[in-house]
Amino acid sequence: MGQHESQTDSQGKDKWIASRAVKKRVVNWGLVTKGESEEYKKLNATYIISVARKLRCFIFLLPEDILEVNPKMILILTASIMYCHSKHHVCDTNFRVHVM
Repeated sequence: MGQHESQTDSQGKDKWIASRAVKKRVVNWGLVTKGESEEYKKLNATYIISVARKLRCFIFLLPEDILEVNPKMILILTASIMYCHSKHHVCDTNFRVHVM
């Protein structure tokens, strides 16, 4: 993440893409702002944490970690979302197989 850290990272747009890829219906796009001010950026950061919790992910970061573009904490958030997706995807697949 070294050279990739930028203003866009603090807006959290890459995190939204990751969470949308996991479960499209979880994100209420009406609550996501463009992140043009510090207040809006904080709202986005708080909301992505809320979405991750809704996905039943383990969350170890604060909105400030996203705003400050803390690469280790953002990596943990992304990994947690990916882990939750793989865990729930396997469960969903098994459930469908048993129903048939």
